[in-house]
Amino acid sequence: MHGTTGLAIAPNGQIFVAELFGGKVSVIKDRGRVRTVFEAGSPSDVTVNGPWLYATTGVFGESGAVVKYHYPKRR
Repeated sequence: MHGTTGLAIAPNGQIFVAELFGGKVSVIKDRGRVRTVFEAGSPSDVTVNGPWLYATTGVFGESGAVVKYHYPKRR
């Protein structure tokens, strides 16, 4: 993980992490397995709401935005 700046824990226990310097949002699943959910420019924070994952991006002034990503519940 490169520059983790925000995390959110889904009801099913998955942990979503914004990697500011890695340029992506990742998920940590059971047994510590990590995979990239999506790539984004300078993501700084994440939150989960149902099947939706929201991330703030572009925190260094490169068109900051909130990204909405559908991530269905999985175990």
